[in-house]
Amino acid sequence: MFQANTPSRPNRIPGTLELEISDPVLMLNEIARRYETTERVLMEYVDNALDDAEALYVEHNQRYPYHITIDITIDAAAGAVTIKDNCRGMSRDVLERVVKNIGESQKRGVTWVNGRFGFGVQAFRAAAEHIQFQTQHQTSSGYSLELDRRQQRGIKEAKRQDDPFPTDSGTGTIVTITGFDPDWSDFSVESVKAEIEHHFERLIARPGLTITVGESGQPSRQCTPFDYDHIEGRSIRRTLQATYKGETYPIDLHLVVAREKRPERAVSFFVRGRRINDAVQIKSFMRKSTYKTRLWSHPHLLGYIEAGELVQPAITRDDFNRTYGRQLCYETILTLEPEINTLIKPVNQAGKNQTLGKLENVINEAVAAAGAPDQADTGSSTPASVAEAGTTPAFSAESTARSDGDGAFFVIPDIRLVTELPPTVGVENRAYLVDNTIYINIEHPDFQERLAYTRQRIPKITDRLTAYLAGLISIYYPAQPAEVTTGLEAQVDTIIKLESVLHQQQAELAKALMNS
Repeated sequence: MFQANTPSRPNRIPGTLELEISDPVLMLNEIARRYETTERVLMEYVDNALDDAEALYVEHNQRYPYHITIDITIDAAAGAVTIKDNCRGMSRDVLERVVKNIGESQKRGVTWVNGRFGFGVQAFRAAAEHIQFQTQHQTSSGYSLELDRRQQRGIKEAKRQDDPFPTDSGTGTIVTITGFDPDWSDFSVESVKAEIEHHFERLIARPGLTITVGESGQPSRQCTPFDYDHIEGRSIRRTLQATYKGETYPIDLHLVVAREKRPERAVSFFVRGRRINDAVQIKSFMRKSTYKTRLWSHPHLLGYIEAGELVQPAITRDDFNRTYGRQLCYETILTLEPEINTLIKPVNQAGKNQTLGKLENVINEAVAAAGAPDQADTGSSTPASVAEAGTTPAFSAESTARSDGDGAFFVIPDIRLVTELPPTVGVENRAYLVDNTIYINIEHPDFQERLAYTRQRIPKITDRLTAYLAGLISIYYPAQPAEVTTGLEAQVDTIIKLESVLHQQQAELAKALMNS
């Protein structure tokens, strides 16, 4: 049973103190609350099965001696989840030890398995009341053992089971979790399957291993690995070498700069085939990075980094412990950042061009929506600034015209965003007018100063930019309202209308850019 608040043992060294846990159940339950989802709790038991399978894999020269199956069954009516494997199983002694001896995992020091703390067996406490283990090892009888979340004393010893074990190998382990809390019952076959495919994607890619998820009485669905080789784009596939204390540690990477966005497949760290976390979510890694989130959270960058034996996962297995091995691992990986950034640059440029195209469309829609005033058909002269730029007269007879409702017609100019200016236009010009088209110089410092960027250096519209554009366009805008008597007042009126409409378009533009 658990070691509770007991008197000091007779063999205690005189003059010393001993650590005691007054309420081990409370402590375990509090640690279990570090898990955020039921799916993540269930992964601990799938992970234990995979650790057992890994022993077979290593013993047989990196191959499974027979087909390994891990089946997860959700019984909604009974409020239960069962994880069954056909691996080696456990003897009675091992079964009782993993339940009662917290922090004494026999996996410590075994490089090819993932568990180190012996805590995964207790993960059910975060989500449910009860857990049952049934197991069969080839060298012993079968045994079962049950544990409740609130139990500290009185845990019954493993009970012998003489019935044939229900797997094709005759060995393995069945874990059944029941009594899920209402707040932890929002999982499904699809969500558990997705978590397995995300968390164990490197292991389920191996031949000879099948993991399935299904509802009781229904056909199960097989978990499948993500296929990076079929993603269109540029890839980096390397095995880096890091030397530590005279030993060489491999770090395997497969990164892809995809043609299309794949934000749901962010670059992730793995250790021994198990996902730890997105690279961008590991703060210690981001602190070391030069390019930081604008590279590692880029929606076109996906892939995996298998860190292997060089790092130590934290107890919750979503981060790494602070060790020199971690530092060396990061430094080795980050030597690839310039190469990755080089592959991302064309994607960013294409995104920038696409964004500017959308921005251009929004500006034209705003100009059209702002309407035009009554005096547009009076033959007003071309603004002096246009003539000074050496451009042709504005608003020719071939232009698109629109009625103002009183029979008068005015011309709506087109707006174009340009990066290259013709020889007749100086680089100091913010904008110029040619054949009813207002060309806006987006390379001008005034434009760039008001242009914001995403982390991936994709431009986005802001309030400062809309105000700048409204003022700039108003200089060349052909209209003057009938009720306004001076050109300056007409221009101010035009600025206000254009800025208002451009501001209204910002939300739609942001949505379009997000989905582009």
